[in-house]
Amino acid sequence: MFDTIREGKAGKWLTYIIFGLIIVSFSLWGVESYIKNIGRSAGVAKVDGTDISREEFNTAYRNQVDQMREMLGQNFNPAMVDSPQAKASILEGVVNRHVLAASAKKIGLTMTDEQLRKTIQAIPAFQDNGQFSLTRYQTYARNRGMTEAMFEEQIRQDGVLQQMRDAVTTTAIVPKFQVDNFVKLSEQQRELSRATLAPGAFMSQVKIDEKAIKTYYDSHPDQFKIPEQVKVQYVMLSAEKFAAEQVVSDDEAKKLYDERLKKGDFKKKSNDTLEEKKTALAKVQDVLKEVRANPTKFAELAKKYSQDTGSAVQGGDLGYFGKGAMVKPFEDAAYSMKVDDIRGPVESEFGYHIIKLTEIKGEERKASHILISFEEKTQSFDEVKNNLINGIKKQKASKRYLEVAGSFNDMVYEQSDSLKPVVDQFKLTAQQSEFIPRTGEGVNPMFANKKFLDAIFSNDVLKNKRNTEAIEVAPNTLISARVLEHKPGAMKPFAEVSAGIAAMLKQQEALKLATQQGKANLELLKQGKDVPGLTWSAAKVVGRQNPGDVPGDAVAAAFKADVKKLPAYAVLEGPDGYSFIKISKVVEAPAPDDAKRSTLRPRLAQIRSQEEFEAMVKSLRSKTSVAIDKTALEQKTDQ
Repeated sequence: MFDTIREGKAGKWLTYIIFGLIIVSFSLWGVESYIKNIGRSAGVAKVDGTDISREEFNTAYRNQVDQMREMLGQNFNPAMVDSPQAKASILEGVVNRHVLAASAKKIGLTMTDEQLRKTIQAIPAFQDNGQFSLTRYQTYARNRGMTEAMFEEQIRQDGVLQQMRDAVTTTAIVPKFQVDNFVKLSEQQRELSRATLAPGAFMSQVKIDEKAIKTYYDSHPDQFKIPEQVKVQYVMLSAEKFAAEQVVSDDEAKKLYDERLKKGDFKKKSNDTLEEKKTALAKVQDVLKEVRANPTKFAELAKKYSQDTGSAVQGGDLGYFGKGAMVKPFEDAAYSMKVDDIRGPVESEFGYHIIKLTEIKGEERKASHILISFEEKTQSFDEVKNNLINGIKKQKASKRYLEVAGSFNDMVYEQSDSLKPVVDQFKLTAQQSEFIPRTGEGVNPMFANKKFLDAIFSNDVLKNKRNTEAIEVAPNTLISARVLEHKPGAMKPFAEVSAGIAAMLKQQEALKLATQQGKANLELLKQGKDVPGLTWSAAKVVGRQNPGDVPGDAVAAAFKADVKKLPAYAVLEGPDGYSFIKISKVVEAPAPDDAKRSTLRPRLAQIRSQEEFEAMVKSLRSKTSVAIDKTALEQKTDQ
């Protein structure tokens, strides 16, 4: 817990903060794979005698690949997850889900049918004009190869597991000394300078012969593979296509405009001109004079002048609020005032405020205000007509898409020897792709979709020359394809890659020499001796939260170093060489004030809640029989 924080663990706590206290999602893999795998042979693990099959693990693995590909785009490298270590981490998640599900069943946690119904109906993807759409719901499940029962079971299980999480993540308390310790570690600064022994300085000492190059080529065939590729013909059905076909009259748009106008839409703040702000400022200054002349009548004047309709009827009373509840200019003013102080005008995005602080209760404040808004104007129909028409078109297109998506799906499946029937039926255009590699690298993201890749490289499509099923590659976008040309995987010729291998091997050997020399130099530095040939950068004071232009790995290494005796040294070993980091000074952080503690405490409480949840999972694991087949993790996994 927090009282165990030490220098070496500070980086972990900072990582929690930096990544926004991520809450683990329980809907990573779903129960579809569990249902499909009933009765199949054991695969990669057992949890209390229940198999985790190879198929279930593959589903989790591919989902992880998809998430990373979506986040990183063209920077995604399949090698990031194609290792026993990465696969073991993914399998740990699958195992933990099984452990939690078994525990939930033992203690009787469940999601009732009514709770399930409300949860599904509240999902935005299933709503049409704010109302639950059964058609959207059924299409969503079908496009993912799931029955409604399978999807509902997934939602039910996710809800139960979330209950388990909530049970242990709502009571964390962080005392003052732990907040102070965190600030002390996270805001400490260190003065450092750097020097590097680069491999380039050792290149002239390295010789690589032809035999070594050929040996590397022969022993690393995966690095020189040209992946299997296909060229496809495809058709795409999308709501966007139907949008272009929709016709919307001015009368339809005007009707919508009038309906929304009654709800207060189309108000546009006009605080982008100096003249309008001057008008509001003059008015608030007049009101402020009256308030200062009659401070006991603040509530009466708020009712008369304030344009915040919600609080004006209460005499401007805003009630109690804590840090983060109000816009920053208002908060800054309120937290610097004393009881009965009156301050204004305070400008925020809403206008000008006159603030009266009425009470202080611990870290909370109670205040009243008078708001003079910047002038608002109502946009005319002509100003918003085009946006309204486009919105109606999209709405109609989405409805039309949902109406025909099922027919499109059925037709490409039932008439699987050609795409012409759907082209003719829905007035689509058949298109042709470039070659698509099995890995999905370097292609249109639409083609890199995991489900689409699995389909076009399947035996049914590749060998039997059939259409793929209709696959959702983007929201409201279905695609079906058939293979036109296939290229099996192959090896790049040795002559084509030998120069690159030679350069890589030479770099590796030079790096080894730089590292050897670096380790010898480090011992001299620790003894307080000078090392000729090292060029140190200018010293800079950096912190974990304000590293400046110093690389993150160098900052992390500097803050892990023992600084009882200065100068202290840390090192980094990497492809750029053997790097030295010299810490010459430590600058301690000042103790936080109450306002800062108030801001940090809920964040740290979330971290503690996460730790408690992880501890619960670990405890449950210790009471559960778990067996993992490590050799299975070394097998190739389709992406």
